[in-house]
Amino acid sequence: MQTFGEISIYGIAASPIIVAVIALLCRVGLPSKYAPWLNLVLQIVVYSATIYLVNKPELKEPVVAGLSILVGFLTTAGVFDRTESRVVDPIRGAAAT
Repeated sequence: MQTFGEISIYGIAASPIIVAVIALLCRVGLPSKYAPWLNLVLQIVVYSATIYLVNKPELKEPVVAGLSILVGFLTTAGVFDRTESRVVDPIRGAAAT
């Protein structure tokens, strides 16, 4: 389920999750100069996991459940919504709030 410009694992877009995780880590003390390197590492991990999971369909349910929990955590932490409005909306052409 991967299309050009989008990383997804079983249809769950991973890019906003990565952005939110990095924003959360920067918020709790990670120096922002390490954010691009962390992004690179997380992108490689997600691509590797995607390739691995294509060959392991029996892992679909636990992976989707885990990613759903992660998205729920990031949403309740307020990071995902804030990151989306400041990063994703300007890319889409909407005004940032």
